[in-house]
Amino acid sequence: MKRIVPLFCGILLCHLVFAQDTNNCITLDVKPNQDIYLGVAGLDNNTYAKIVSGSWDTTIKCSSYPVQTQDIVVHTLTDKLQIYGNIVHLRANKNYSNITGFDISCAFEGLMHLNLAYNEISSVDLSTKKSLNYIYLYNNLISEIKIYPESVPYLQFLIIDSNNLSTEQIDHLMCNLPDRTGLSKGILCITYDENDPQYESFLSTNYLNAIDKNFSVVNTLNKNLTSNGEYQCPLSLIDITDINIEIFPNPTSSVINIQSDEFLANLILTDITGHRLLKKHINSNHITIPTDTLPKGVFLLQINTKTHAVYKYIVVE
Repeated sequence: MKRIVPLFCGILLCHLVFAQDTNNCITLDVKPNQDIYLGVAGLDNNTYAKIVSGSWDTTIKCSSYPVQTQDIVVHTLTDKLQIYGNIVHLRANKNYSNITGFDISCAFEGLMHLNLAYNEISSVDLSTKKSLNYIYLYNNLISEIKIYPESVPYLQFLIIDSNNLSTEQIDHLMCNLPDRTGLSKGILCITYDENDPQYESFLSTNYLNAIDKNFSVVNTLNKNLTSNGEYQCPLSLIDITDINIEIFPNPTSSVINIQSDEFLANLILTDITGHRLLKKHINSNHITIPTDTLPKGVFLLQINTKTHAVYKYIVVE
């Protein structure tokens, strides 16, 4: 009985620690009756993950990020595999045709590192986790990536070569990267090398839409790429209501004052054709922009904080 009691207490403690994490879940679309190889890491060495496939489940103790656990082999019973817990790093690469999709909308808000390379994922939604920093999705079947600048403000590495992305999708992606002005340079890898079947198609995209946001566009050899594309990102209007940004006076004839409760990182001013007129690093809660040299008309002001991208129209009279 003395041997059983410590074991029982250890199991009970594991479930007590894990109970608070069951609302956080990453779901993988998988093929039933297959072995899936995973590696996970948590906030610290006291993080637990529960892995569920149909009626089967197991609970494991995670290592602390950035160190990841050794491969865990899970035999699937259904077409869904759930991973519950405060997971900071998920590695499920090289499962090939056995993984066809994923959902991170309910994942832990601190999820930073996602490696799902060498699978058969066709569509990707990265619009739900602001903490994402490193994303590896190369060698899949991806033809669409859903992403917005305000949804991934900390994104630094996005490796997506060897997929089925069109020229239009690459342009859309680069227009929706977060602005890393004032931060370390980001990396966008979109092609394997010059022998990539899609290389000519990627040349017709406009890399400046990523470079202007402090991203390098590279191939897998980390060689900077050039393009002949001239695509201009379309204007959009996103009104973020959960932060307080004041812009006054508006309309104006001489200056625009910008005041925020949240720290301002930078701003971009464009005309209605999308032509960039000004990009300025702020590093403050307020700034005054002269407008007396601008012609009369309507302009779009993009204001970037560390967590949001706010778009406002201003009128110069």
